[in-house]
Amino acid sequence: MITFIIFGIAAVTVLEIALYLVLLGLAAAEFASLLRHHPRGAGGGLRQLAAGARHIWPAAKNAVAGRWVAR
Repeated sequence: MITFIIFGIAAVTVLEIALYLVLLGLAAAEFASLLRHHPRGAGGGLRQLAAGARHIWPAAKNAVAGRWVAR
């Protein structure tokens, strides 16, 4: 009986990892699409993401401050 429980937990874990990888792939595809189709190019898309991060997450102000010049 304990073997079934262990293999059941392992199967659920494998399923969770597979779903996580699918979601990670979708996020990467969305990010690439944003950078590819942004009106100001990839640099503009990154600047927009950095500005949004600074607005939402105050700790990001120190992490990305001064790296991009607003144009």
